[in-house]
Amino acid sequence: MYGMTTAHPSNYTKGRSARIEFLVLHYTAGHNDSAAGNLRYFASPRGASAHYFVDRNGWLQSVDDGDTAWSVGTAGIYVQKHPDCRNANSISIELCCRYAAGQYVFSRKTVRNAARLTRLLMTRYGIPIENVLRHFDVVSKRCPAPWVDDESQWQAFRKLVEEELDMTK
Repeated sequence: MYGMTTAHPSNYTKGRSARIEFLVLHYTAGHNDSAAGNLRYFASPRGASAHYFVDRNGWLQSVDDGDTAWSVGTAGIYVQKHPDCRNANSISIELCCRYAAGQYVFSRKTVRNAARLTRLLMTRYGIPIENVLRHFDVVSKRCPAPWVDDESQWQAFRKLVEEELDMTK
């Protein structure tokens, strides 16, 4: 059920102090990066982490679901917005992206793969759609930028996740 942790031990906390209740979507802010490239990057000390990295080919796991990734805190920079979502009770999913014409974009395949992973995790942990959040919804960070800058893209993703859920019933 769980994947092998590839993240450097200094990038996350072993174990959890709370039940998984939230899924938080992020973007890597990369320029044509990949899930495998991100796993290699976080295999060194970075002071941050995510559970999953999604690209056009699928997803790879960096931090085990049973461990606490460091991905939704304020880092003393951002304002806490969500009353309940924290690192301890969430799983973070990073979408790899491209940078084109001065903006970050997700490929359709990456979005589809992220929807499938989100649906799988929602089913596994009993997470309702209202607990699927953008990093922006948790703290004031503009992440994932494509879905903060264009709310309709975020709503389209949520609809895709709900359609995926309906297909599994």
